[in-house]
Amino acid sequence: MMKSQYWQFGPSGLIEAATSADPLVTRLKQSREGISQISAKAQAGDWDAVRQAVSFTLPFLSVKGYTGESVKSRAVTLTDDVKNQVIAQRQALLVALGTLDKAAYNVQTGKAKPLDVAETITSCADDALAAIDGIIIRLTADHVARQPSTPHMQQRAADASWRREDVVTPYFHYCDVATLQLESREKRGKESIAVASQLWRSKSNS
Repeated sequence: MMKSQYWQFGPSGLIEAATSADPLVTRLKQSREGISQISAKAQAGDWDAVRQAVSFTLPFLSVKGYTGESVKSRAVTLTDDVKNQVIAQRQALLVALGTLDKAAYNVQTGKAKPLDVAETITSCADDALAAIDGIIIRLTADHVARQPSTPHMQQRAADASWRREDVVTPYFHYCDVATLQLESREKRGKESIAVASQLWRSKSNS
């Protein structure tokens, strides 16, 4: 639901066009797709896929690698308020990913049964999604705000009657929404955890 809200800002895909040249945001979007499938992969018993989603994401948080930068290095360039929020969400994402990887590893090595880690998988996957959403939104808003006012961009803006602040402001609104979601994960996750646990029990008893 959040994806449909913040991916579509701007007429004629203007924001998507503006951010498509940002390799780090592109990679983070790819990482988010993998994270969004973790709960389903775990329920299907595909623990390799769970760990692959984690390992794919981790380099973009700390290592510059192919993108030439990471969330950690990008955060340094942001204003203090936004930087602190990105750093906090990056840390929350690292914790969630580490817990997910450990849970999957324990199942793979026989140290835990799938039912034992069901609640952990559900809650940490939820945490990871909330955190990476907050990071993507903030980096996207910053990237859009930094775009040069080229003749092409000016023409597209004129054609669409678009102003940069009309897009950046709602992006930061959804940044706040993502932060609130992350902070209230326990309240938000109770129902989904209960459902997931019931599914695991049903599968184990079948």
